[in-house]
Order: sequence, then C-alpha cells, then structure tokens
Amino acid sequence: MEIQQANWITRARKAAGAKGPAQVSLLEDVNQMTIVANLDTPEFDWLGGVLDFVATAVVAPVAAQFTQFSLFNPAGSGMLAYLTKVELRAGAPSDVQDSRLDADTALAVINNIQPTDFRTPRLTTTQSILIGRAAAAAALPAGIVPLTTFTPPSAGGTGIFDRSYIIPPGRGYFVSINTVNVGANLNFFWKERPAESGELGLGT
Repeated sequence: MEIQQANWITRARKAAGAKGPAQVSLLEDVNQMTIVANLDTPEFDWLGGVLDFVATAVVAPVAAQFTQFSLFNPAGSGMLAYLTKVELRAGAPSDVQDSRLDADTALAVINNIQPTDFRTPRLTTTQSILIGRAAAAAALPAGIVPLTTFTPPSAGGTGIFDRSYIIPPGRGYFVSINTVNVGANLNFFWKERPAESGELGLGT
C-alpha cells in the first residue's frame, strides 16, 4: 500500500491563513513533500503477526470429472485469512470458476503448504490454519456461492489471478476447471493472522 500526498498548497494556504511572501514560500516547500509508506512487505507482515503461505497442488486429468481446489478456514479457528493470488496452469483450454465456500469440501488434503517467510519454523507438513484440498470430482460440492468465471491462457500457459478475498472462520474459497478430463497445477497465496476483537462477526 502506498500513501502519497502532494499538491495541497491551496488547502494549506486556507488552513494557515497564509498571505505574506515568507509564509507562501514555506507552504510551497511543504507542498513539494511526498509521503510514501510501503506497508505491503514481508517485514511489516512479520512485525504485525501476519504469516504468509503458499499451497501447491497438482491434479491429474480424470475422465468425466472436474479438477477442483479449495481452501477452508475451520469454524472456531480464531484466524482471518486474506487470499492474495492464485496461479493456475491447466492441461487444456477451459474456463475456470471460483466460488465462496460455506462448508468444507471432501477433496483430498493438500499437504504441501509452506510459509513464504523462511523465518517461520517448519514444524509440521502444514502450520497454516487453513485446510487446502485438491482432487478431481464428478460434480460441484454443496454450499458454494459463485464469484467469477475466468479464462486462463491456452494449454501450457500459466494464469496469475489477483484475488482480494477475506476468508473468516467457517468460510472458504473454491476453484474448479469447467471442462472434464483436464488436469491442472495450482498455487494459492495468502496471509493469515489472529482475528481482532469484533472481527469474527463478519461473514457469519
């Protein structure tokens, strides 16, 4: 996030009641200042108790079944997750649907979830609170709310999709290849932190 402030000389003059040359000169100097604070960095995340994760999954094509991926924040986790990016490489051209989940899926668990800040100890196969899943299935799971449909590059290409979804406890995120018998590789990127007082009522 960048915060910039410039070209506010007119408002500054009015606020200060500046009329004389010296005062105007001072305000002209102040007008040239630009405040830039880059807060979207791993250092700010670490200091603020935010952990960054990536989940990687590969699903082989299965006849008459759709390749699916999901992330779910268990009810009662006390954590908020912020999905930031999805990287998808499909084995053939296909539209892709992403959805909000109101219940966890029954897909196979993704074990390859790792912190992207290597100062985070690797204690287990996953230290994230989120449950990642991936598999081929014959139908969409129950409890999904469609969000968007997007088209990644042709077979062999990689689509990078910026996503800005907050995932509270009891909610999740779902991605499905809309064509049967198409395998895919996918990376989820997200941040997570303990919820502050009053935040857990959102999305319930």
